[in-house]
Amino acid sequence: MTRFYFDIIISLPLVIYFIVKIRLMMRHPDNYTEEYRYSVATSMVHCVMKNGRIRTEYTGTDNLPKEGGYIMYPNHQGKFDALGII
Repeated sequence: MTRFYFDIIISLPLVIYFIVKIRLMMRHPDNYTEEYRYSVATSMVHCVMKNGRIRTEYTGTDNLPKEGGYIMYPNHQGKFDALGII
């Protein structure tokens, strides 16, 4: 739990920056492409994971379908599972 609080404290300035940026994008959705909005979200997750020294290991990517969709979910409820999925 201490690591979780550490991650929040260290990442707070970045989170505030990204919240302001995302609110601006929400006010003017026509000015930003979906790809750009996705890149902002992934860069936010990357920064938070880097600050918290969180690593995500994945295996079995060869089992994912080449075409069509799939559902991915964590195997347990945790604090960082959503970050790993994103």
